[in-house]
Amino acid sequence: MLRLLPHPQNGAQSIYGLSAACTISPNGHLWLRYFVECDPEILALAGDYDEVKRGDKLWENTVFELFAQRPGAPEYLECNFSTGGEWAAYHFDGYRSDMRDQEIAQMPEIYLEFSDSHFALEATILLPPDYRACTLNLAITSILHQNDGKKSYWSLAHGEGPPDFHHQACFVHKVAAPVAS
Repeated sequence: MLRLLPHPQNGAQSIYGLSAACTISPNGHLWLRYFVECDPEILALAGDYDEVKRGDKLWENTVFELFAQRPGAPEYLECNFSTGGEWAAYHFDGYRSDMRDQEIAQMPEIYLEFSDSHFALEATILLPPDYRACTLNLAITSILHQNDGKKSYWSLAHGEGPPDFHHQACFVHKVAAPVAS
């Protein structure tokens, strides 16, 4: 499991930890699991989860995110997964530039898990073809909104200044291209 760190500029006193796991299958499916150590009652979760559907501005609520970049390439992907079953995928030509919807060939899968001491979200998404057969630099991140109005920004690493998951300093997890069987 990978341990995410809260951004130093905002507190997360009621959240004891956030970890993530990630794998990519030979056919290009990226699987993620986010595990939040807290009483789930403190989290502001997005609506009722009745179906998986594309959404927008998911970062305005509790959201789990992944950024993927090929080494040496300026362009990158952003994928968002909401506790309400919504997802989004965006393509950027460079740092926060020329954002547009990224087409995804299959509807992602999103699963939620609750207990008295944790909340977990699992998501599986099919990567675009040009992201399937190469090493990827990943930024695995989350914005956790609490019912008391506080929010915290979590990532494997943070850059200088305010929270910015698009910052190159966040792309620290390297995943080798999967080997076809």
